[in-house]
Amino acid sequence: MNRFFKSNHYIAIFIMLLVFSFQTNTNAQVSRSNNKKSVAYRANFQRISSSSSASHNLEIRNGELWSWGQNLYGQLGLGTTIGEFKPQKIDSGNEWVCVSAGGAHSVALKSNGTLWTWGYGGNGALGNGGTANVNVPTQVASDSDWASICAGKNHTIAL
Repeated sequence: MNRFFKSNHYIAIFIMLLVFSFQTNTNAQVSRSNNKKSVAYRANFQRISSSSSASHNLEIRNGELWSWGQNLYGQLGLGTTIGEFKPQKIDSGNEWVCVSAGGAHSVALKSNGTLWTWGYGGNGALGNGGTANVNVPTQVASDSDWASICAGKNHTIAL
């Protein structure tokens, strides 16, 4: 009986942690309207995304876009395919509000609602109608009503 109680106790803790992780992930995808006014936490990081399969990272710091890590396909957005060990500022703008790192590509939203992608273009992951790699942030179409993004290993989802 005592073993049964302990195993159920561990299962309950696991389920609580699982539910908590889903809640924190959903909070990461916020709308553009309140994203720009987000309060910085832990130094000045506001939004950060890390790729689980290709080891590159993206960060929004005071509206500026930064990246570091592996860069075989230009997924850092720096115009090169050279990896970086320290955060590098991607461009001079400060209107970025949301980022997501995919397997070997990146996607971001600007405060004006435009969608930008770069990196590995295979499988159509960049959403630009092609399969070529792009090593700088490039706007996808002319729409300006994008609200949320999520990059997977070989795909991108945007609302």
